[in-house]
Amino acid sequence: MTSRTNEPDPQPEWQQQGDDLVWLGFYGPWRVTARCPSGAPFTGPSELTIRLAVGGSDDEIDQSMAQALETDGIPASLLRQIPFAEIKAQARAEMARTAEHDTARPWPVPERCRTDQDYALLVAELVRMRAIGTTAPQGELAARLGIGVCVLVKVLSQVQMNVHNPLTRSRT
Repeated sequence: MTSRTNEPDPQPEWQQQGDDLVWLGFYGPWRVTARCPSGAPFTGPSELTIRLAVGGSDDEIDQSMAQALETDGIPASLLRQIPFAEIKAQARAEMARTAEHDTARPWPVPERCRTDQDYALLVAELVRMRAIGTTAPQGELAARLGIGVCVLVKVLSQVQMNVHNPLTRSRT
């Protein structure tokens, strides 16, 4: 409960902060954040922060400080109240939604592949097209680039050969 009006704590919310997805909740005088980095190899939080968040009128500050002093710091009961499973599930859902949005945009594939980065963009675009369910990604990409499917297949075989044979890779 917050303040002397015995109103319930505000509902936890999600915020985008840079590349991170951040969950924010208030439990009495405590502000709890769980940070989920978008580039991490997992979809759950990697950082949990609990801070004393005292503010408002003089009465509210006094009441919040009294609550914090009663527990002599962060109480174990607060840790039990934090819905970790719910936070992780919501983070997964939000990151999947964001990833779906990201897969809708095509990669900027160059018309001619001259560098390793060009080849990487070409392969990334094919992976994206397969992920969204394109039935013939090579044909569609070849048509978009204005080349034949045979030419695209030849380029892809060169990429595969260079990836699997380090002796044929270009030196930088």
